[in-house]
Amino acid sequence: MRATHTLLLLAAAGLTLFPHSSAFGQGGGSNTPFTLTVSVNPSNPSQDDTADKVLSISRSGVTARIRKTNISDLEIQKLGPDPGPFGCTFDVRDSNGNPPPPHPPNSHNLQGGGPIPLAGTKDMVLQPGQSATYIAPLSEWYDLSAPGTYTIQVSQHVSSDPSSTVVKSNKITVIIQP
Repeated sequence: MRATHTLLLLAAAGLTLFPHSSAFGQGGGSNTPFTLTVSVNPSNPSQDDTADKVLSISRSGVTARIRKTNISDLEIQKLGPDPGPFGCTFDVRDSNGNPPPPHPPNSHNLQGGGPIPLAGTKDMVLQPGQSATYIAPLSEWYDLSAPGTYTIQVSQHVSSDPSSTVVKSNKITVIIQP
């Protein structure tokens, strides 16, 4: 119940806080206000390791760390306008290019880690040079129990305008061992 309530609040905040136009232009522009990076480190999710590489991980769980960094001279919204957790779109694929099925429902499938910004406060924005970090429990959201190779990438529009520029993170490859 709490997870559903939190997601509804985040979705409502995203719909009301993002303007329909952006100071950073429409789709295809190379002048983006932020970067996204994704890393995977199940033994210590608080460490960054953002290089594109292969990690061997047991089925104990795959956790991604997403970092959004403001590279502009203006303050920007912490949460993106996309409908996924943290305002991001998650692209998880198996070695055939197919998304894995969703994890069977339980009480914490929709939760992610990290502080939840308070609407109407400076907690909702990133100042120039500032970063926000979120922890995504991918093994709770996707059924990653089948051994194999998976790729993980996140993306986010720079504004709520569907034709606005999409910022993509690096891509991580994870091998799930039998």
